[in-house]
Amino acid sequence: MPPKHDFSLREIKPNIDGGKTLTPNMLTLVEPLYFVYVKVVRASHLPLNQATYVEVKSGNYKATTKYIQGTLAPIWNQVFAFNKDRLQAKTIEISVRGKVSVTNEIIGSIEVGIGDIPTRLQGDSSLAPQWYGLEDKNGVSGRSGNLMLAIWVGNQVDDAFSLAWHLDAASVSVDKVSNARPQVYYSPRLWYLKIKVNGAQDLVVSDPNRKPEVYVKATLGNKMIKEIIWWIIWGSVLSLCIKLLRDCCLLFQGPMEKFSSKLRVTIYLDGVYHVFDEPALFSTDLKASSPKLTPGKVGDLELGILKAEGLVPMKSKNGLKTTDAYCVAKYGPKWTRTSTVVSSLEPKWMKQYQWDVLDPCTVIAIGVFDNNNLQAGDGWATDRLIGKVIRIRLSTLEFGRIYKYAYPLVALMPDGVKKMGELHFTLRFIYTKGSGDKIYQYTQPMLPKPAYTDPMSVYQIDSLRNQAVRHIAMRLARAEPPLRREVVESMLSGRGPVWSIRRGKANFQRVMECLKFLKTALIWLDDLRQWKNSRTTIVMFAAFSVFVYYSEIIIPSFFAFLFLKALHNYFKRPRDILCLDTNLSQVESVNTLDWQEELDTFPSSAPFEDLRLRYDRLRAIGYRIEETVGDLATQLERFHAIFSWRDRRATLIFTLFCLVAWIMFYLVPFRLLFFLFGTYLMRSPRFRVTLPPIPQNVFRRLPSRDDCLL
Repeated sequence: MPPKHDFSLREIKPNIDGGKTLTPNMLTLVEPLYFVYVKVVRASHLPLNQATYVEVKSGNYKATTKYIQGTLAPIWNQVFAFNKDRLQAKTIEISVRGKVSVTNEIIGSIEVGIGDIPTRLQGDSSLAPQWYGLEDKNGVSGRSGNLMLAIWVGNQVDDAFSLAWHLDAASVSVDKVSNARPQVYYSPRLWYLKIKVNGAQDLVVSDPNRKPEVYVKATLGNKMIKEIIWWIIWGSVLSLCIKLLRDCCLLFQGPMEKFSSKLRVTIYLDGVYHVFDEPALFSTDLKASSPKLTPGKVGDLELGILKAEGLVPMKSKNGLKTTDAYCVAKYGPKWTRTSTVVSSLEPKWMKQYQWDVLDPCTVIAIGVFDNNNLQAGDGWATDRLIGKVIRIRLSTLEFGRIYKYAYPLVALMPDGVKKMGELHFTLRFIYTKGSGDKIYQYTQPMLPKPAYTDPMSVYQIDSLRNQAVRHIAMRLARAEPPLRREVVESMLSGRGPVWSIRRGKANFQRVMECLKFLKTALIWLDDLRQWKNSRTTIVMFAAFSVFVYYSEIIIPSFFAFLFLKALHNYFKRPRDILCLDTNLSQVESVNTLDWQEELDTFPSSAPFEDLRLRYDRLRAIGYRIEETVGDLATQLERFHAIFSWRDRRATLIFTLFCLVAWIMFYLVPFRLLFFLFGTYLMRSPRFRVTLPPIPQNVFRRLPSRDDCLL
């Protein structure tokens, strides 16, 4: 079905600095957001000994500190942040209240004009808190005690930003406030634990008359990874992906009945391999596990996450459809998470992050999620991914250029592809090495040396990658706030084991696009042979004659053509980053049944009738594939039949042809034969016949083993 939305990449023009000003500025790729920060430190000389708390209010925004009881000098040390652009009132009222029975009595208050609040500049130290006298109901200051505060205007780079309770998120439960705060995470360093089973001695089996089938089972770690069991043969190497722990216990089990049995093994940690936690095509990191093998830094990657627009409501709260969105970015072991903007379909984050780049042929991953863990009763609800994870390859970026785009967030739904919104971001890759280092970087292998000298199997790498994903998900889920398991798996995992006829068509189209130049060249050569343009044919025949006579210029001319072609394409090089292509993805030609099949679970949960229709269609597709493979096998068997003397007359003809060709190529110069062959191919159509050539007639008469099949 045709797409209903515009899925194209849009270039935006945010009001960013870009590092042009000479003043210190940490917001080169994002727009500044200004907040009024209120830090409530402590109170003293309160008149009543009761449960006290502080209420901060400005217009419709209101928040309270925690309750403290049993002291006249409570200490809170809490920070609140007001988005200055959303404040409608001209003052901020700060009240100290005491909980008396069911009422909250005002002990004293302070009112501060927003215009009188100082601005904290970047590079300044934190503002010193000051004592303020609380005014009672009659407006007299000092009788109701004192309150220590610090009030200033800052931006999102302020060190209090990540600790503050933002008044935009006042509806968040007190014990869930940390889930809405920004945070930076690091993946644990993972190693491969290798166990080489050398042999066993003095094994005692239950049935001595039967040849034993000996195996070894190794279990490492806690219950969550005890299911990782490898069935191995003697002399093979068993690999497990682990975090480097101080104490660990490895348990071996086998078919033994007495303690006299012995097992000889070699156990060691291998840090010379790269531990894959992502699909190889989308890796954000390629270095080895050992820190001693970490390559040098080649550049800096800067990402500015601006905002999202047009987000689709992901849930309903109090009868209103809304979204609590936050953004996660990953490159290498570093994860970044923005704050959660509550109840907004157009959230603004304006956060800038930076990474060290060790290899330019890597990918940065960006995803937008809906936070479902902001209320006390949510428990461990799932944070849902909004659209597809964005992946950008650094090697396709121009060095030093600031990319400013609105990237579409697209999701696959049972009724087709749907646009979930747009993510606005800026991106810059700065290469800090010289031109010689750039060329040298591309000549080096992407993975550590043992990945080529002693490679693992594809099955083993995939199994170890699943272990690595589980380790990272468990580690980051224990952070505060936790980066939830489904978020980590969405950012790290590729496609599951699902069948998609749409992706099959897309992959076939990718192959045909790459081979398009061959088709164009064959059509052009056929036009020359058919003399559709006499002048072009005559010119190309003259050029062919020159190349035959001066054969030493053929290879230099070929590379000269490639150089000029690449130079010509340089001026038409793509300027945008790679984005989702709906035409390449074949989303227009897919019906509802195809979408349901692609989004079905594994194993399938579809009704029996749908499964029968899918199976019949799969049989039809399989039949066409079978016929294609059968035709290919027939042609290859005919080629082998030339030498097998199965058809004696055909093999005799080929043998006599080889004898004549041997004598002819020995006596006649190769240039003359090649010239005659080219002249024969480019002869005028009036000297041709439409019948197949002689070699084709002989080849089609050769036998194959197709008749031997049942």
